[in-house]
Amino acid sequence: MSGRLRTPGIQRARRADLPALRALDRACFPRPLPFYIWLWGWLPGGEVRVLWNATQPVAYAVRLGSDVVRLGVHPAHRRQGYARRLLRSWLAQGRRLRVQVREGNAPARALYAELGFQPVGDCRYAAGETGLVLAVG
Repeated sequence: MSGRLRTPGIQRARRADLPALRALDRACFPRPLPFYIWLWGWLPGGEVRVLWNATQPVAYAVRLGSDVVRLGVHPAHRRQGYARRLLRSWLAQGRRLRVQVREGNAPARALYAELGFQPVGDCRYAAGETGLVLAVG
């Protein structure tokens, strides 16, 4: 992905990180995030946070205002608490967060429940799947 050494841990993404983040997104999801949504992370009220190992990003989250519009963890690094760490980094700052989650995504729903997210509405995905809108803070 990136190949250059980075300090491991959570960092605010730089625009120069975008190629590595887009490659990570393609590894995480069947449909890549549209380029313009990545740019939301650099708008006022937006942020992209990345969890790095020494040479590559392994997890990321894109936020605009209180909405976490994308949260991804590389498949080889799942179930290690990386998504939890990213979300807690915002919650520790007192941020209110809102997410959408597919009803069938039991691991994500369990994570959000553990972090105190509560249902605040319903949503539908393009493929006709139903989901929940959850919020915390």
